[in-house]
Amino acid sequence: MVQLEAAAARADGGALWDLLTATGQAAITRADYIKVTNACPGLAKSEKYTAIALNDAGNIATVTVTVSEDYGGGTATYSMIYEAGRWKHQPSDSALSWMSLGGDKAVLTLKNEGYC
Repeated sequence: MVQLEAAAARADGGALWDLLTATGQAAITRADYIKVTNACPGLAKSEKYTAIALNDAGNIATVTVTVSEDYGGGTATYSMIYEAGRWKHQPSDSALSWMSLGGDKAVLTLKNEGYC
């Protein structure tokens, strides 16, 4: 998760894509993910971790973060899955929905929803 946090702090869309699960990578090309993170840098914003809980098998971590007031405040959760020998970020269902649109349509959708 340190790699994810560092890539998010740099808003490095390529490194963030590299840290997606196979499901996430299948939903969007690396080039399109970079396009989206460049157009919507707030998506890659690093948040403060408040809790990390592992499942019983030790291969899924539920991460709770504090969300900045710029993005509505409160907390959010996401999953990290141990896959192919490293921890990978599993996009939420809502993220997978915009990711599956491809770069240009994803940026337009995210802008219309106020994320960029």
